[in-house]
Amino acid sequence: MCRRVCDAAHAAPARDCVTARSAPLAGMVTQLVIMPAVTESVSERTALVVSGAVSAVFYLAYATAVTATQLVAISVPLVVANTVFQLINTSQVTRVAAHSQRGLVVSLDMALFSAVRIPMPAIATALLQSV
Repeated sequence: MCRRVCDAAHAAPARDCVTARSAPLAGMVTQLVIMPAVTESVSERTALVVSGAVSAVFYLAYATAVTATQLVAISVPLVVANTVFQLINTSQVTRVAAHSQRGLVVSLDMALFSAVRIPMPAIATALLQSV
């Protein structure tokens, strides 16, 4: 979507089209810096609820974004919230699985996480073309 916004503007500065670079960086910072602080200061349940709520708010904000700068501003906190949610969710799933089944459980967790994301570009394209 960032590319589409930048292409439509034709003169958008390169700094406005950094979503693809900002999101992975936000994910790495979250894993290295934010997650240790979160796990030390609040319960996993609280972190899951808060990160889920933050994700919901910023997913709704995507509907109102019209510039690349807005997309970047929305993407970074969304990546942070989603990373916190995913890491805690994977941790809980691993903890409840039997020791001999942990590899299988983590594999299935990651496979489902990826499988849900596979059809999303096609769905998003169909939705954008219908507007």
